[in-house]
Amino acid sequence: MPAEFSHTLSNTDVLRYSRHIIVEEFGPEGQQRVGKSSLIIVGVGSLGAPVILYAAAAGFGHIGLVDYDVVTERDLSTQVIHSKLSIGRPKVDSAGDSIKRLNSMIKITKYRQKLNDSNADEIIKNYDCVADCTNTSASSLLLKKVCCVLRIPLVIGKVDSAGGRVFVVTSFHLQEVLESFCKCSSYSEETGKKDEELSWAVLGPEYGFVGCLMVTELLKIIALPHLAMSSNYSRCADCGTISSCHKFVPHGAAKKGIVLQVYEHLTEILSLQPGIIYEQRVKSEIPLAVYRKKTTSPLVFILGTRLGQRCQVENIVEKSCQGDFLKRSSVLIVGAGGLGCPVALYCAAAGVGCIGIIDHDKVSIDNLQRQVAFSEAVVGESKVESLKKAIIRLNGECLVKLHDVSLNSSNAKCIIDKYDIIADCSDNVPTRCLISDACSMLTKKRQIVSGSALGWYGQLSVYNNPKKPLCFRCLHPEPIPKSCNGNCSDNGVIGSVVGVIGSLQALEVMRIAQEESRQLINLGAVIKASCFLLRQGLKLNFSALFAGKLFAYDGYSGRLRDVLLRQKNENCLLCSGSWTESELPDRCDFYDSATDQKVTKFHVFFVGNPGDFLYHSANPSLQLIGISDRITPQETNKVLTQAVEPQPYLIDVRPPHQFRIGHLKNAIIVYPDIPFDELVKLNNADILQHMGATEDSLKSRKAVVICRRGNHSQLAVLDLRKKFPQLLSNTFKDMVGGYTSWQQVVDITFPIY
Repeated sequence: MPAEFSHTLSNTDVLRYSRHIIVEEFGPEGQQRVGKSSLIIVGVGSLGAPVILYAAAAGFGHIGLVDYDVVTERDLSTQVIHSKLSIGRPKVDSAGDSIKRLNSMIKITKYRQKLNDSNADEIIKNYDCVADCTNTSASSLLLKKVCCVLRIPLVIGKVDSAGGRVFVVTSFHLQEVLESFCKCSSYSEETGKKDEELSWAVLGPEYGFVGCLMVTELLKIIALPHLAMSSNYSRCADCGTISSCHKFVPHGAAKKGIVLQVYEHLTEILSLQPGIIYEQRVKSEIPLAVYRKKTTSPLVFILGTRLGQRCQVENIVEKSCQGDFLKRSSVLIVGAGGLGCPVALYCAAAGVGCIGIIDHDKVSIDNLQRQVAFSEAVVGESKVESLKKAIIRLNGECLVKLHDVSLNSSNAKCIIDKYDIIADCSDNVPTRCLISDACSMLTKKRQIVSGSALGWYGQLSVYNNPKKPLCFRCLHPEPIPKSCNGNCSDNGVIGSVVGVIGSLQALEVMRIAQEESRQLINLGAVIKASCFLLRQGLKLNFSALFAGKLFAYDGYSGRLRDVLLRQKNENCLLCSGSWTESELPDRCDFYDSATDQKVTKFHVFFVGNPGDFLYHSANPSLQLIGISDRITPQETNKVLTQAVEPQPYLIDVRPPHQFRIGHLKNAIIVYPDIPFDELVKLNNADILQHMGATEDSLKSRKAVVICRRGNHSQLAVLDLRKKFPQLLSNTFKDMVGGYTSWQQVVDITFPIY
């Protein structure tokens, strides 16, 4: 039985980019558009590095690189695309090699030159979209003018000590574009002054965060043009200016020009929407230089790097301190996947002294869509070994400890106790619960930076913070509902969304390391801003920004926000002190996403091995209906290839975007544009009308129900029987193992995802 497709992607591409393709809004058509598009990245520095990595992972067909500089040792503290072997090489060459290692199918064009009035038009006109990762206002102004003339979408990213900004320009009226950048913004077009003067105090993860925001916007421009073109413009809350998508991201710090009274408010919230800028100008602004005259002797801070990158800062802080706290710190990364990769790279680049990695999985081709520390050459190899190599390439002085084991209740406490900070980069609820339990039971509780991502959405929180004590069980005393128990294997995930959360996790790890070092030192943006805001004797709290909060990122709408979490649960099993045993609780209740039944799962999960959690793969042994009510792929193929009439109805219960990836000829989507959970709301008349069938024809022809892995099809059979009680039970049969088994035993050319 031949298959039909609504795209021209190869089977390899379908598998490689499957996490994009099964995101409903993206689909195979969106990935196909990305693969046929071209992107030019201007500036291969700290901001350009994450843009390059995640754009290459996303599968842009052609990437152009513009930069005239060479790699220096200092660059390695923030530019994770390079390595020690890259020092002295042109940045475009080093970045091009990194792209080829990650995705060999991408065409790369390098421009080792400065962009100027004489060459900009000729270079830019060959591309579908532009990413501005430069650090000068003059370069950004030039790109705006050129893109307006050529009518090419432009995404601008800026990072400095005030925070980060992302501008999306898809209106090509030059004057309108130039006027759309809010005058109340700290971003100045008039000065040709290098923004580098404001960016020297920024850590690598901050660039990663903004860079991944940029890639998400670029993907929407290409894959979802209807969305990108219709949602860019909003009105600035402060000055009323109609602006492009302008996201101001304060990194827990004040900025020059913010009223002192609202400083604490700004550092306590991160609630952002396109077009809204959370800042206010001081009415009678006092120049920064005035405050510098009041300072004591200059202090020298080392921004957590082993490279000796020093910043001489005049400050009113009384005590000088060395920023070697990161070198003395150790972090355990639980899960070497999409979240673990940026955490490992940025922590290593910043100079964390010891990094532990626990994962029991191997690198697969579909990992490369978001796990940017790996390459095509290491597919099939151990994730922990491959990630260690990536870390050593950046920082040979970092001690890397590998735990190629399963994390369970018998070894969790022993492993976790060896590290200062825990980065929870796992992908399932029981593992998160296990990590929280283990950290809470240690003599010295470990702080956990927990991140997760699914589809267009990501979230992050910090548990066990001394000032805001809260554990995972405090938040979830009851089983996790099915709607919150998804996984990227079933629901997909946008690679750059994972990068946003992973970068923030790395930044929180650094903040916690500073907090636990008990040194009053500025991380990133706070150093220079404090020169303006700090008064003699005033001390600020630089603890984890998201302790007691849940940070949420919606990449589809471009919104960032945070939610204040509930206080510590006095009845929590662990936090209340009621658990007096020396061993970990060996159970975690949750709702199974396949059956919606309450399940008690014991702590024996392999982090990164999704086959041991829920139903991430075809599972013929899952029996929700009798074996006589099921049909194997071989039997289905035999029936469909016979010339006997009438042929059975083929009912495909996958979502429409998955149906378009590939399906059997004559297959019917009975539930188009309706989530599977809504199936029970349909009546039998609606189903018959859509099928073009009657009860008599259904009775004579019967129906084979197909899904991706043979799980939802069983639930569909049970539902259809309820809707057609007058028909024999064998009228509806489920195909065992779904399309996954079909590909394995019948048609190896069918695209698996």
